Amino acid sequence: MTTKATPRTRTTRSPLLRTAVAVTFAGLLVSACGSDDGNGGDGKRPPFGAGDQPGAEGGVSSAVGKPSSAPAGGDASGKGGKIDVRTVDPCSFVAHEALAAFAAAKSPPATRPGASPLPAKDPISSNPGVTYNSCTVNVLAAAGGSVDVAVDLADIAVEEKALAEPANGATVRESNGLRIVSFTHEGDGTTSCQRALVDKDMKATKIDVRGNAAAARADVCAIADAVVDAGAKLVAAGGLSARTYAPKTFVKLRPCDIVSDAALAKVPGLTVNKIPNATGFNCSVGPAGNDATATVVLIRVGLKTTALTGDPAKQVQIAGRASMVEYEEASPAYRLPGRCSVTTVGAALAETKSAEIAEIVVLAPSDPDEQRVCAAAKELAADFWGKLPK
Repeated sequence: MTTKATPRTRTTRSPLLRTAVAVTFAGLLVSACGSDDGNGGDGKRPPFGAGDQPGAEGGVSSAVGKPSSAPAGGDASGKGGKIDVRTVDPCSFVAHEALAAFAAAKSPPATRPGASPLPAKDPISSNPGVTYNSCTVNVLAAAGGSVDVAVDLADIAVEEKALAEPANGATVRESNGLRIVSFTHEGDGTTSCQRALVDKDMKATKIDVRGNAAAARADVCAIADAVVDAGAKLVAAGGLSARTYAPKTFVKLRPCDIVSDAALAKVPGLTVNKIPNATGFNCSVGPAGNDATATVVLIRVGLKTTALTGDPAKQVQIAGRASMVEYEEASPAYRLPGRCSVTTVGAALAETKSAEIAEIVVLAPSDPDEQRVCAAAKELAADFWGKLPK
């Protein structure tokens, strides 16, 4: 199905991204890179849409930190001070009791004339992200205002130098035997207190606590510290919970390792240079840098809230899997190239009210031929789908 490109809001990046410490977990700090719901940010590489983070974060391949290619050393509980991003439930990182001191009292049931009373509203509520690795907890603060606690787990290796030489106002401290990086940013009527917990495998979990204009800065940062300290205690004690995935889950996959170089080399004009994102769930293939004219392939596994939708005529069988093929025309006004995406659906994940998906996107700024671009995407999908769990 051919569609018109829609306007996309440019991402605003925190100054933390420009610090040496930020680069350590830069893939987690890009707004909306979320969490594995990604936003390209520079307008040159469109986002995947709903799902896990795309692999276009500059900090991932920096000298400070890089995605890990080795399995995580800890189990899902965080035992031994290690976190396995591919099994842990990110919502279990936030201990609600750590937030209780900051939360307003539970509101009484609301009543309306002639209608049934509305249930009492809990001042602390969790919202699992439609991703493998994120969770947001909202807190109605006792001092006023609303505060969001966003947790993103990463599989990015942190280097000692980044912790030994914090820059631009960032600080490093220790809690429960683990190190915590802290940074505070204010702007647009909000306060953002960012924390990164570095586990024993030198992997970072990012906590971004944002308060609206009615929330006091002191409260927002106090909540951030309470959450990260409680999280460190849980990790050290092995108190994290695991998510339950189906036996044929995609969560263990690393797309950069699955789609073959030989298959990628067949895409016209593509430079076969694989760049995984901070979790390894997404892979960007193309030249380094931001060449707006270059062909780029995006490969990912993640979650989506809806099943395959669109023109039934565009639903095809690829490698024995029902697949949706969609082409989106270029939008010069928004610097978005023409692209073709191929998607297949895997198992459902009840906790997030979503389903797993695998997706291939071919972005071809120099090739306006829909048939040719989609043929390349479908050939890559055949290579990818053939290696998915059956």
